[in-house]
Amino acid sequence: MKEKLYYLFKENNIEIDKDIFEYGCKILKTYLIYFSFLIPIAYLLDVVFESIIFIFFYTPLKRYIGGFHFNTPKLCTLFSIFTTLIIAFASKNVAFENILPIYIITLFLFFVSFKIGTMDHPNKRLSTKEKKVYTKNALIIELIYLILIQKK
Repeated sequence: MKEKLYYLFKENNIEIDKDIFEYGCKILKTYLIYFSFLIPIAYLLDVVFESIIFIFFYTPLKRYIGGFHFNTPKLCTLFSIFTTLIIAFASKNVAFENILPIYIITLFLFFVSFKIGTMDHPNKRLSTKEKKVYTKNALIIELIYLILIQKK
């Protein structure tokens, strides 16, 4: 199937390196596995909406800040599902009478991002320039989150 799709791209003059195509397919497969487990479990826990909101806000930040990496994709996917469900469940079931704790946590994370910056991994090293750009983008996203929290 993957080979047919690759050659279909080639036949339609869509140029893409074979290794980039393979990597994209691998990432797509990982996301399909993630969502195929996440959605049914989130449905059973009645946290589908909260899971989607978390993914919506977390994904742009994770894109730029990096983070902890497991040695195997399976473990990473499992941890991602678990993290998404815990945060979604907590956001639905924990009463936040006071916004101050959320604000303090967000400020703390902003400070950590500012001090440490973007993290890389031995499998994906970043140049100094990339780290600066990614850190700047992450801080902008976190500032937007701080503004959104204040508006609540």
